[in-house]
Amino acid sequence: MQLILSKLNNNKVCSFIFKYKIFFVISLISIFLFLSGFWYPFYFFASAVAIVFYLFSKPTDILCLLMFSEMFSVVQHYFMIGQIAGVVSLLIHYIIDVVKKRKKVAVIPLALTLFILVCYSLIHYRIDQNGIIQGLNIIFVLVGTYLIFVMNKDIDILKSLKFLTLGLLVSIVLSLFSLAFSNYSFDVAPFDGVYYRLKLFTYHTNYLSMLCLFLISFSVYKIANKKDKFLFNILEIILCLVVGILTLSKAFLVVFVGIVCYVLILLIIKFKKKSLRVILPVLAGIAILCFIFNDFVIDMLERFLAYNKNNSLINQITTGRSAIWQLYVNDIRSSVLKMLFGVGLFTADLIDIGSHNTYLFVVHRFGFIGVILLCLLAYSYLKSKETKFDISFKKLLPLFVFLVLGLEETILTDRFFVFLMFAIIVLLDEKESSKIDKSYLKIDEMLNK
Repeated sequence: MQLILSKLNNNKVCSFIFKYKIFFVISLISIFLFLSGFWYPFYFFASAVAIVFYLFSKPTDILCLLMFSEMFSVVQHYFMIGQIAGVVSLLIHYIIDVVKKRKKVAVIPLALTLFILVCYSLIHYRIDQNGIIQGLNIIFVLVGTYLIFVMNKDIDILKSLKFLTLGLLVSIVLSLFSLAFSNYSFDVAPFDGVYYRLKLFTYHTNYLSMLCLFLISFSVYKIANKKDKFLFNILEIILCLVVGILTLSKAFLVVFVGIVCYVLILLIIKFKKKSLRVILPVLAGIAILCFIFNDFVIDMLERFLAYNKNNSLINQITTGRSAIWQLYVNDIRSSVLKMLFGVGLFTADLIDIGSHNTYLFVVHRFGFIGVILLCLLAYSYLKSKETKFDISFKKLLPLFVFLVLGLEETILTDRFFVFLMFAIIVLLDEKESSKIDKSYLKIDEMLNK
């Protein structure tokens, strides 16, 4: 199997660029067939090709394809099959490396993962199709987390994230074309049908805003650690900021303000009194963008500050989420068994839209004993012999963004868990880049004068 993989990856016809071009064309056709309502005949062929590409790709290439497809997850079944194939492919690579003694088994994390999955697969209350999908998602997350963690040295995060940016650019262009369709439904339109909030082809405006926040956080991380091209990182931040504003997401506004505060603190720590030379241009740039998109900024603020006398203030600020949270809290408190052991992996959600809170989702599914087991699992990863973490302030932003967004959405799912792993991997003690963009050196020299 290893010989076959090696030959295929070294073959020009089966190179990553070739696979990416085919994958791009298939995604493009899938979107437009989906828009026109005639995509089902093409679905099986597209899924089969995607599975083959995932199975015969290297770990970094798998994540590149997954990152690109994040922006086209409106075709949900096609997207989910690709992710399953991606995890299976990572598993095959890992098993081969273990057999060949190129990698070791992380015994304690693996044992805890399997124990949690087996135990909580046996706990269930009311099962339906959505509950089964949720359970499979949790299995996908825990298995995928283990695989990405033990294979982190084989993964080029920066390359993977570039394909998420590329997917964003392509989805913007395709959205302009899709506006020419007069008979599309708002389920697949580039704008939300109620508030006309930008969503492109990510299925939901909140998903798009979160993807933009993740990209901004990693771009700031790259600048702070002098990785990648400085100009590329700046352009990436500007693009994501513009798209994020157009989503009219309240969470985007709050988290972006937090990112700005983080950047200001970082500048003060690094340059001290001379930090004003950078802080003022940064604030000026943000002010200019807000001025250009002032209508959207005002709409976002109005959504944030709007008050309805028939609704509580906290429920209004959280856009109805606090009422959902209370529903889940009540269900957890309804039984001692639920408080201790949760409702299990495959129990149906209380409502279709879910808990809208990652931490509440985890407590509801696993109970307090399960939360302790998950904390032990996280601790086992942190204390793994093969890893050494560098928890410095300039590397914490991606993790901070993920943890904050978990308060308003259930993001520990098959879509977003990879960003948590990326955020953790950047904390691993790694060597400084041998090649540093000259722009960073010029900026340091200018500010240190």
